[in-house]
This record gives sequence, C-alpha cells and structure tokens, in this order.
Amino acid sequence: STKQLVSLVSEVYKPGMRILDVGCNAGHYLRGLRRLDLSLDYTGVDAYEHYIKRARDIFSDDPHAEFQIRDIFKPLSPDDPFDIVFCCNVILHLPDFRVAVRNLLETTKRVCFVRTLLAENTTVVKVAITQEFTSDGEPLDFAYQNTWQSSYFVEFVRGLGWDVELI
Repeated sequence: STKQLVSLVSEVYKPGMRILDVGCNAGHYLRGLRRLDLSLDYTGVDAYEHYIKRARDIFSDDPHAEFQIRDIFKPLSPDDPFDIVFCCNVILHLPDFRVAVRNLLETTKRVCFVRTLLAENTTVVKVAITQEFTSDGEPLDFAYQNTWQSSYFVEFVRGLGWDVELI
C-alpha cells in the first residue's frame, strides 16, 4: 500500500504542502513519501502511545517529521488544516466510519485519501482475539474488520460537500 499511496500523493503534492497521516503506527509511510521530497512537512498521528514513541525514536533525526497521540474520534486539527490527509487501513477497524471520516475531512484543505474495505454490502465483523465470550456469545476481546457498502460510504462523504473518486 506504500507504493500506491506514494503514487497517489505524487499526483497532487507540491513542495510546501503539509501532510497528515492518521493512524500512522510507527510512521512506515514516511519512508516512501521521502522519495517525493526530503523536506516534506509530515505529521503522523495515532491513538496508541507505544506506536508514537517508536516513530519518534525511528525518525528522531528527521526535522520535518512530527508524531502526536491523537484520537480519530475527536477533532484532529480543524483550526489548522493540512493540504493532504491520508488514513490507510484504519477505518475498517472502527465500529463506525462516520465520525472518523468527518474528522478527517474537517482537517483537510485539498485532498483526503482513505484506504478501507468497500463492497456491495456492509458487513460488520468482530474478529475474536481470544476464545473468551460473554454468556450472550460476544467476544470479550475482539477487533473489527468491517466492510462498508460503497454507495453508503460515498453518499456520506458527498453529503459533507466533498467529491469522491473510488480507486
């Protein structure tokens, strides 16, 4: 997915633009983006402190990279939007995409790339991490692996005033 992201970003990126990576993990997309511009202004955010600490260690010598602990369910940076925002392989792991996507778009000036699972139907899936369940059969520890109906996702984004292109 790094090659695809770098290719897509290269089509819209101009030097001086600010980029926000939401759900950055340890910042692995940054290495690929550096091929576009060694001084690219990059901010990576993730909800998990251990990923941010790791990213800060890995990229400690990069003066153009910043990493922050942020929650996708809260406003990300609406008062200081980024030119390009991307969120890859995160939305499918959330119980619902709407608040997260709204927050992504509210912090975007120009282009927002979202990589997630879309299909003909919405399927909400809880993948059990352990084999411990409640008396109702709900897993005690799980991860979402949701697929959203393409038209539902697109209509939601268009309803927020954005154009949508599915790739």
